[in-house]
Amino acid sequence: MTTPFHGIEVACACGMEWSQPETVLDDGWIADAVSSSCVCAPEERVLRAWAYCGRTEPMTVEQRDWCLQEMSRTDGYSAADHVNDSDAELARTVIESWVSYCRDKGLTR
Repeated sequence: MTTPFHGIEVACACGMEWSQPETVLDDGWIADAVSSSCVCAPEERVLRAWAYCGRTEPMTVEQRDWCLQEMSRTDGYSAADHVNDSDAELARTVIESWVSYCRDKGLTR
């Protein structure tokens, strides 16, 4: 499923870097020393850019609608409460709703 954020390339603000496997040998992986990749989904990378890195390009109507729908999937979050949020506030709220969902399901503390 593609979202309105599909195809936007940004560096992630999660602070995590991981090595992409380069070669598989019988005794395990040999990895590059550093990779610019992280494990965040493309949507999360873009939302982090708006939320924490001052991305100034405005969200499209489709992107804002997707954010409002995404956050309202989590109990306690209502799209109506966030319609007038700035792009940064909206992006932060979506990320917060994901964290809240994970906590509710016991996936994180």
